Amino acid sequence: MSELMEYLKKKGTVVVFDIDGVLAAYEFGYHCHAAVPGGDWRSYVEIYHPYLSAKPLPALEDFVVQKDPDELYICSVAADFEQQDKRVFCERCYGINPGHIHFVASKAEKLRYVTDLAEQLKIPQERVALVEDSVKTLDQLAAFSHCTTVHITSFFYG
Repeated sequence: MSELMEYLKKKGTVVVFDIDGVLAAYEFGYHCHAAVPGGDWRSYVEIYHPYLSAKPLPALEDFVVQKDPDELYICSVAADFEQQDKRVFCERCYGINPGHIHFVASKAEKLRYVTDLAEQLKIPQERVALVEDSVKTLDQLAAFSHCTTVHITSFFYG
């Protein structure tokens, strides 16, 4: 197991997960990652509710069951029409405390949420880790904070 994964498992390290492409595989279309490329995502979500049929990813599921639930958080960019289904997904598939699931309107708000969480919990920023699939988002967080940044692929090589 990598040193980074050991660090994430340690008591006192708070882990904040993204949803799309992290806790939920981003595979909504038929032989395509996107269900409606360039189309009406809102209508698709309201008709098909893709998050309600999404399954947990085994590597993430294994991590979550070993981690103190008080140290697990979610922060996802989500429109109003996505939030309820995303919340149900996180609770059903990963048992995340509903009070630890947070939705924001932009990536910038997500980055503020992560740094504010360290302040709110009164812990050093490096004890808060953001798990993301977007390298750009991780780079931005690393550039203006001391938070730990983790690309989702770290969970897949042991």
